[in-house]
Amino acid sequence: MPVKFLAIVAGIMLLVSGLMEYERRWILDKSKTELKTIEGVVMAHWRDRVKRAGNGNSYSQWEGFSVGDKQFMYCTDVTQNYFSNSQGLKFHDGMPVKVSYLEVTTEGKLRNEITRLEAAVLFP
Repeated sequence: MPVKFLAIVAGIMLLVSGLMEYERRWILDKSKTELKTIEGVVMAHWRDRVKRAGNGNSYSQWEGFSVGDKQFMYCTDVTQNYFSNSQGLKFHDGMPVKVSYLEVTTEGKLRNEITRLEAAVLFP
């Protein structure tokens, strides 16, 4: 029984790994022709804690901001191929940034997915 369970878990992990690699390659291919860039200052920075689906008590931490007329948002506590701010960059209004992104439609909604973010760190 334990061997069968481990085989199932290994199969699921292999499938998820394959799907993440497929998404990574899709992002790279799309970036060659559809990548957009905007430079400006962070405006309307926000954070929100959202309860995840299901019966548990787990939450996701979301963060977002605008640069010019473009809005960006991302989940900070998930592994993904897009930007997740895993380095813990502290955003604030007025912070100069350069954002490279793809416009991606998911479930009928257009989202600006960050592929690269450059932030100017100013020292006093």
